[in-house]
Amino acid sequence: MVKEITVKDINSQVFVKAYAAHLKESGKMTSPKYVDRRKASFKRYSINENDLYYIKAASVARHFYLRSNIGIGGLCKSNSSSLSRHTLHSYSTFPSTSSSISSYNPTTASGNTIRKIIENFEEMGILEKDYCGGRRLSQKGRKSLDSIAIQIYQENGYKTEK
Repeated sequence: MVKEITVKDINSQVFVKAYAAHLKESGKMTSPKYVDRRKASFKRYSINENDLYYIKAASVARHFYLRSNIGIGGLCKSNSSSLSRHTLHSYSTFPSTSSSISSYNPTTASGNTIRKIIENFEEMGILEKDYCGGRRLSQKGRKSLDSIAIQIYQENGYKTEK
């Protein structure tokens, strides 16, 4: 019996790069003018990378594939720096001192960029509004992502190690 290949079966880094290249080559998604001047988010990507917008769009599409019914706020939190997501408030052992709480500044990703990505995906028909709120992947979007995953698997055979 042949197992169907989905996005979950492909290595995430390989899939995101391949889907970003697919989005750029298709020409249906246009990046905003300000993207070339925007700084990369917390050393995750190289600032010299020209396709940051498409890489982030591919990452957002994969996120919608894995977890539907999410909004812009949830995507901003999940695309934030790992430093601010995984650290908790650290309290001093001596609460009587003047600085009992150390400085903790959680940062989130840019909502404007994610909003533009979602708008582009809705125009392309990859995303649709969910009746419970938020957005979800449409049938066309799921088919598009799965076809890229199948193409990657046939070319390279990349799978996740379990």
